[in-house]
Amino acid sequence: MIRFFFLHIILFFGITINAQYLTTSGKEILDKNGSPILLQGVGLGGWMLQEPYMMNVIGGASNQQEFRIKLESLMGVVNTQEFYDNWLDNFVTKTDIDSIASWGFNSVRLPMHYNLFTLPTEDEVQGENTWLTKGFDMVDALLDWCQDNELYLILDLHAAPGGQGYDQGISDYDTSKPSLWESNENKQKMVALWGKLAERYKNEEWIGGYDILNEPNWNLSGSEIKNLYIQVTNAIRAHDTNHIIFIEGNWFANDFTGLTPPWDNNMVYSFHKYWNNNTQNTIQWVLDMRDQFNVPLWMGESGENSNVWFKEAIKLFEDNNIGWAWWPWKRIETIVSSFSIKSNSKYSSVVDYFKGNAVAPSAGDAYQGMLELADAAKIENCDFRKGVIDAMLRQPSTEQLKPYAVNTIPGLIHATHYDMGSQGLAYSDNEYGNYSGSGGTNTWNKGWSFRNDGVDISTDNSGGSNSNGYSVGYVNDKEWIKYTVDIKQEGYYNIETTYAANESGGKLYYEVNDVLITPVVVFNSTGSFSNFSTKTTETAFLTSGSKQLKIRIAGEKEFNVEHFSFHLSPVQSPAFKIIGGVTDRNDQQVELTFNKSILSASINTDSFTLLVNGESVDIVDAQIGDNNRVILLTLDDYLSFYDEISVSSAAGTITSSTNDDVVGFSNFEIENLLEEINLIPGKIEAEFYEDQFGVGTEDTNDTGLGLNVKDLHPGDYTQYEVDIREEGNYVIECRVATLRSNSSFSLELRNGATVIRYLTVSFDGTGGWQNWQTITKEWNLNKGKYTLVFKPLDTEFNLNWLNFDLVDDMSRKRIPGNIQAEDFTSQTGLVVSSTSDIGGGSQLGYLNDGDNAIYSVHVEQQGTYTVKNRVTTAYDDANYELSLVKTDGKTYPIAQVQPQNTGGWNNWQTIEQQTVIPQGNYNLVMTSINSAVNINWYEFVFNSNDMQHKMLSGKIQSEEFFSQYGVSTETCIDVGGGKNISFLNPGDYTNYLVYVPNTGYYKIKARVSGYDQSIFSLSLSSENKPDQILHAFSTPETNGWQNWQNTEEITVLIKSGNYTLNFNVIKGEFNVNWFEFSFVEGGGIQIPGTLQAEEYWEESGLSVENCYDIGGGQSLSYMNQGDYAQYLIQVNKTGSYRIKARVSSSYAGGLFNLVLSDNTSNDVTLNNFQVPNTNGWQNWQTIEKEFELYEGTYEMTMNVLGNEFNLNWIDFEYIGSLSAFDYSEPLITVFPNPTNEKIFVESVEPIDVIQVFNMEGKLMKSINVNQQNRFDISFNLPSGLYFIKFNNFGLKQIIIEN
Repeated sequence: MIRFFFLHIILFFGITINAQYLTTSGKEILDKNGSPILLQGVGLGGWMLQEPYMMNVIGGASNQQEFRIKLESLMGVVNTQEFYDNWLDNFVTKTDIDSIASWGFNSVRLPMHYNLFTLPTEDEVQGENTWLTKGFDMVDALLDWCQDNELYLILDLHAAPGGQGYDQGISDYDTSKPSLWESNENKQKMVALWGKLAERYKNEEWIGGYDILNEPNWNLSGSEIKNLYIQVTNAIRAHDTNHIIFIEGNWFANDFTGLTPPWDNNMVYSFHKYWNNNTQNTIQWVLDMRDQFNVPLWMGESGENSNVWFKEAIKLFEDNNIGWAWWPWKRIETIVSSFSIKSNSKYSSVVDYFKGNAVAPSAGDAYQGMLELADAAKIENCDFRKGVIDAMLRQPSTEQLKPYAVNTIPGLIHATHYDMGSQGLAYSDNEYGNYSGSGGTNTWNKGWSFRNDGVDISTDNSGGSNSNGYSVGYVNDKEWIKYTVDIKQEGYYNIETTYAANESGGKLYYEVNDVLITPVVVFNSTGSFSNFSTKTTETAFLTSGSKQLKIRIAGEKEFNVEHFSFHLSPVQSPAFKIIGGVTDRNDQQVELTFNKSILSASINTDSFTLLVNGESVDIVDAQIGDNNRVILLTLDDYLSFYDEISVSSAAGTITSSTNDDVVGFSNFEIENLLEEINLIPGKIEAEFYEDQFGVGTEDTNDTGLGLNVKDLHPGDYTQYEVDIREEGNYVIECRVATLRSNSSFSLELRNGATVIRYLTVSFDGTGGWQNWQTITKEWNLNKGKYTLVFKPLDTEFNLNWLNFDLVDDMSRKRIPGNIQAEDFTSQTGLVVSSTSDIGGGSQLGYLNDGDNAIYSVHVEQQGTYTVKNRVTTAYDDANYELSLVKTDGKTYPIAQVQPQNTGGWNNWQTIEQQTVIPQGNYNLVMTSINSAVNINWYEFVFNSNDMQHKMLSGKIQSEEFFSQYGVSTETCIDVGGGKNISFLNPGDYTNYLVYVPNTGYYKIKARVSGYDQSIFSLSLSSENKPDQILHAFSTPETNGWQNWQNTEEITVLIKSGNYTLNFNVIKGEFNVNWFEFSFVEGGGIQIPGTLQAEEYWEESGLSVENCYDIGGGQSLSYMNQGDYAQYLIQVNKTGSYRIKARVSSSYAGGLFNLVLSDNTSNDVTLNNFQVPNTNGWQNWQTIEKEFELYEGTYEMTMNVLGNEFNLNWIDFEYIGSLSAFDYSEPLITVFPNPTNEKIFVESVEPIDVIQVFNMEGKLMKSINVNQQNRFDISFNLPSGLYFIKFNNFGLKQIIIEN
């Protein structure tokens, strides 16, 4: 009221005030003093608009209207109104705004619901606007509080009249009524509302601006949304030329189609960001928009994530001079906001009832629960999440840790009271944020309680007086947590760890300033994660002062830790002993830690024996580390993450600084904490980079699923740490996809900053961003650890993976060849003993179900092999299998060995099978399936290079795969029996070698079963070509694993040839029995008829553009010599044709031909289509020529022979039967003619195929004569006149007289 009284005085007396406002200048936002300002704000979501997720009522109400209607039905209109009055009074108060300012924020974003300011259109007199005081009063009060604290207030229309998006919750959209976009009345009410607000607040210096529409999400053209925005802009500017207008794009603020360039000189583009990586490339699109249009940016809404994500995102924004507003300030029972509103049991009963999970509570209980909830919304009644504030305001600019609580030693430390700081600084956890939009994790604190970090916190607790109600849980190997502690008294301590474990074997280390202070603490089972016990452990000597205490998890056994207590030990002179060993920071060093400081003169390299993978290695140096309780052993070679390391030292070889001799130790296990890096040979998934610039990731539909990297441009890069285990020549397979031409990239192998190997890879378009092709190159690499740098060089493309395969690995056993069964690389459950077989030696025996032996092998040549197994058994049902397994898990089954009783354990037999084996390096895995058998050797005999492709016609049984990943088989009770593939999950796949005999259209379907609708894809791969994606199939719900149904049947064009058929599971769980491919006779573009030029099946170098010829459509354009387009055509009638082509060009000299190919004869070339200068690219003319065509299915290629022209269509007009004369070039002699049955043929050129046509052009007979010059043939045809076609170069007329 004071504000408007003062304003009245100004207007009455004509006083002018030169107030300053938040405004824009170029790319900057300026404060009221004209200085650049970076907005750092909070969004007050949940106050004026209650989104269902914020009320924990998802599934019980779709929007606020429905929630309120249900409340009114449950507890009455009056009581419901009382709840809403209390909620609006309590949710944001002056204390909230004072707090926001005190922590360092400088702005507030207010999400407004229009219904607090005006009536819905359906309640209005047409053309009028009724103004309500409630909303304006709330804004007035909030503005007063902001002014008192010098905070800018940005008004955000979060729920517009009718609702602005399909997402009902965020805009209170009622699907039974017209949306904002479907009602002009709603649009005009929105325009009028903004005019009213601008009129009221035009002279308010702490109004930051008007965010005119939050997150529209509707199918709109750019002009639709812009037209409304301009109307709002005009309504605002009619009263207020002072304040910024914030513009959000469509589709949740981020689609600015039609909204550029700015139409106002005081405008800011506002984008939102949720749940993806916080890398430069994720915001580059808005930075480009800012640069192009010289306009400021504001990140108007983000949040609902972990503290790590908050810190990363805000640092990203601020590094790029982008202000931000964080969402939300408060929410019910959450860890993601600064304040969490406590729920209550009566409100939970209301929510459960709304969701259909419980009976209705009484009206009284519901009323009480709602009033308690409204009271809990007061800031003083909320749980304060101080770590959230710290992540937003402190952590983006510092890596310093900040204590969460005061922790002293001696004393008790709660496990959940770790320091405030980010991932890798205050703690390390496997999952620490929601990055699902970029294909990453979507969880962080799995317990969803107490704190908003990656540390997983459980509500399991001991319930004792020392409990704070929480424990750290869901722990994983190598995770750790840090605590700032003040050690008040030096000495040796005992630590009592209060823990709970479902299983024994959980391991924990304690460190101070990253040096071990305890041996490994091993926990026993306590029976459950909520049944707590204590474990006491002795420490090393601790010095006093401020320190960093770290707890570190080891092993895969989970446990909960509630707290740990430090007590001075009664024994202050313990024995001198080793407490731990580790390798982590330096891969040529091992750190040994002892409980006392060490006398440096007492150590030397001879004091230690170090074993790596069971073999002794040289120690070149031994010295005291930075901490005097640590000895550093330096090795002459590097260690890797997969190495198993142990150390030994005799008693008395080392002395402490207090002259105690060390207790001897033997084969003391060293903890290997070296980072897991990429091994070569092996596959590198492109998205698992160590560092990158400019790249993004996305879900891939390539075989195996996962992610690929995308948005690759010159200047971008990714880096990978690699361990090349063997020197040699490698074949590198690169999995790429692109719509562009002329793509390339480089690979650099670096040792530090020095490039020691360099390789470039070039490729052409693959036909799509998810049409994948494997490109291969050879590269000679040295053994060692390096950094591999991938750099795009030319046009944009995607990368899925890089695979490195050693070409000639001499350490592997060779196939073809003999492999002795006992010469395994590793085995499980087997016994090696002397053999009674011819030649002596050893054998594998005592095979039981699940036992296995693994052999490292190199297959020198792909093809068909005979696999021989030398076995003996006293049983009838012995069974084992042999398979080849790649490093990525791809498995090629090669033999199922089922020997019958050989007559005793000393009676040997050789079992032979034929199989197809691919070339390359593999693990040969023998897996026992049933009963006992002894094995002496396996022998692989090469037969031929035939890969035994199966005809792609009819059914392909799903279990008859060439290779697979993640797939099992089981007995099938569908019609026909046999087996089916089962236990299918996303990322699983099978591959089949197939032969397509005829180019043409094929109908495809599959036989499936399962309980849910799932998705799988089929594709064809061939060497040096992009994959052809056939279709993504949806499976029906069959309501049983053996209730079988067919999928949809689709029709697709396939070219003849050899392929790998790929079955790829994309979504769901289901079974497959078979795939069926049926050739469609007479498929293709029908001739006579018109072929539209853009309806090609395959092309190279061509573009498609809109055509303005008669009939419109599209045309081929930008044609250059060497370009081509391919079509499948079906010539239905033999005869003479007039072939007309519709062309245009601004030049003379355009030229093309048509080449017709089939599987039975030489190509037919239709030459010399000359394109004239038509005086314009859209000035069209028709050229024509006459040719004779023969009935059949053909691949027709349009070859561009001369530049440049456009092509719209080609028309084939039948004009009559074949000419009645002999055509022979080269010379062909046929006799006798006439004939009664047989003719003799002599030809200068060899002939493959003869085709006989009647006078109507119908194909009567086709005969393959296999490259003969002289032969005879018999026809067995009725009397009449016929034409004989020899290959494609000869035509003869004959008469048959019977």
